[in-house]
Amino acid sequence: MSVVVAAIGVGLTATSMIGGARRGSKQSRLQKASANRQLGHINQALGELDTLAGQKSDIAQSDYTGSLTAEAKTVGRAKTKMLAQGEDAMTSFAFSGDAHDTLSQATDEMDYTFDESKRQKEIELDKTLSAIDEWKGSEASRLNSEKDVLNEQIKVASTTDSFWENIFG
Repeated sequence: MSVVVAAIGVGLTATSMIGGARRGSKQSRLQKASANRQLGHINQALGELDTLAGQKSDIAQSDYTGSLTAEAKTVGRAKTKMLAQGEDAMTSFAFSGDAHDTLSQATDEMDYTFDESKRQKEIELDKTLSAIDEWKGSEASRLNSEKDVLNEQIKVASTTDSFWENIFG
């Protein structure tokens, strides 16, 4: 009788072992499939990183150009208006020499202010482009790190993705 009980015990143990092996191999296959899908997304993101960084750079350069153009137009209109008013004043009064010098100094000051503003905008653009390059590098590092982790998970899951590996390990 004890042989029968022992045989039943061995049979139950074997059945439990087989069920666990099946569940383990199925879970490993699912983990591998999930990791492979995530790798695909990471590879896609890595492939699009240059394009995205380029788009960000294009936007920054476009903003710079637009801002500079708007400022140049504003300064140009102000200079034109000031010169027209100066011309009117010079024709009305006899002291055109002093007025001309004053107008010349005022336009020189406007040009200087515009040049300083342009330099500041160029510095801001350089900082923005540097930040974009830094972002791109850190994003690539992060994605490659995630990729390494997933590849290790796939290796681990590959060792237990078969029924026999889970039984005889």
